[in-house]
Amino acid sequence: MDENKSDPTALNFDNPNTEINRVAVKPPIFWRNKPKLWFLQLEAQFANSGISQDATKYNIVVAALDENVLDFVVDILSNPPENDKYNTLKKALLNRLTDTEESRLKKLLTDLELGDKRPSDLLRQMKSLAGNSISDEIIKSLWLQRLPQQTQAILTISNDTLDKIAEMADKIIAVYSSSEICQVKKVGSLPNSASSFDRNKLDVLQADIAALTKIFDEFSRNTRSRSKSRGNDRRRRSRSNSARYEFC
Repeated sequence: MDENKSDPTALNFDNPNTEINRVAVKPPIFWRNKPKLWFLQLEAQFANSGISQDATKYNIVVAALDENVLDFVVDILSNPPENDKYNTLKKALLNRLTDTEESRLKKLLTDLELGDKRPSDLLRQMKSLAGNSISDEIIKSLWLQRLPQQTQAILTISNDTLDKIAEMADKIIAVYSSSEICQVKKVGSLPNSASSFDRNKLDVLQADIAALTKIFDEFSRNTRSRSKSRGNDRRRRSRSNSARYEFC
């Protein structure tokens, strides 16, 4: 029996009717957690290399799948369609490996943490999970909840765009981290080996800390002032009500 006939996925390079574009396209191993991005990159390589044959594209994808991913599409690999192999395989991979809406929202609401990431990196990850199903206001609220409290206090009074606030958060986190290091080391004077660049950098960080401290203090004073004003209003209303019921 002809080996190529027994294996529907095999390609007969000796057959003149088999058209294959054999060019150097080497995509990375399939990104199981980001299948859409992987296909975007792959199809850019196809365009650059002039690859259009269905069989060529199909086999390049198969060659990039590892054992765990192959299990998800073994039915297609064992019995590929006569036509449109590539799109059939692509659709199956996207449908079977892309997170469902429910699982993406669960990850967005409960699983994501700041950890060692920059605030802007966390925001990008949350936006990616949210897609178009959640407004920026809700994303902003969920994102702020995952930041340190002192950072939240400063950012909640900002009216900038979410991306601008994320840039500010990166700077605040960097400043607070640097100030903690400085406090631990009790930097009073730099070693003789330190460069002028180190001194300048320290000066900039100290200036940033002072500016952030001022913003935080103003925020605290405004909060206390509003609280005190509400307390005075309540006392005035209480005295007014008491006077209303006094009898001679």
